[in-house]
Amino acid sequence: MTTSPFPTVELFENSGLESASETQFLAVAEELKLAEYAKQVATEVVDCPTAIDIIGSIAPVRALGQIALRYKPSMGSLADCLIDATRQWAMQLGRMHGQECLPMASMTFGEALQEEAKLMAAPTKETESTPRPADPLNAFRRFFNETGTAFADQADELRVRMVFGSVACECYVVRRELAVSLFIYSPVYIPIQRQGDVAQALAWANWQSSFGAFEMDFADGQVRFHYSLPLVGPITDEHARLTFGVCSAAMRRYIVAICQIALTDYDPHGVMIRAKERDEEEQKLMQELKQAEAA
Repeated sequence: MTTSPFPTVELFENSGLESASETQFLAVAEELKLAEYAKQVATEVVDCPTAIDIIGSIAPVRALGQIALRYKPSMGSLADCLIDATRQWAMQLGRMHGQECLPMASMTFGEALQEEAKLMAAPTKETESTPRPADPLNAFRRFFNETGTAFADQADELRVRMVFGSVACECYVVRRELAVSLFIYSPVYIPIQRQGDVAQALAWANWQSSFGAFEMDFADGQVRFHYSLPLVGPITDEHARLTFGVCSAAMRRYIVAICQIALTDYDPHGVMIRAKERDEEEQKLMQELKQAEAA
């Protein structure tokens, strides 16, 4: 008689899932090393160590919730089903949240069961008759096409390369569960000895901004500008135009100054003030030229 390499899983499978406790489920996850497996899978789609660690804690819980409500012996061994579900959740969480190190909320086993129950709930006549909302990224696709901006379309995100002065940046428009987020990343990673001055400069820039904010990852020194639109209604072409305009204007005004502060010992306050004044002068000149052309 062959002994199972997973005695806890085998006992669990034979006794039935209906009367199992949360402790028993978590014991199975520990025996199968689902957290370590989820982290390994996450590295296929995620570069951020923080996101990988979080996915390692969330994916197994989501997998346990899924299998607790859906598992049947006809699906195969319980261990294989849990491992497969963990892989699927790790990949999905990585694609949704990890690439940009976006925040992820922790989840208990009870919460995972509730989320899985919602997914399993049969649609009502009302939901069946309600048309699916349009993809919120469509407005950004139209904007890029109309302005002749080249972009890479990867279903849940759009990527655009932008140049501000002498600085080339990467822009991502990401569809998330509750919002559409736009990120523009600086190519310069801030050295640890300059992160204090750059943080001071970013705080000053954010104080001047009405929308969006500069952010810095103190783990690796990456700087980005972030703006999100909550999905409380359709995303219109005007939303896309204004969102892209706000983010582009902030980067155009400050990114060269931020790079100067990162790579030199210049005073951050003075550099940022000069950047703001220079940009205001350029905008004023452009406005005067437009008025002259109109006349």
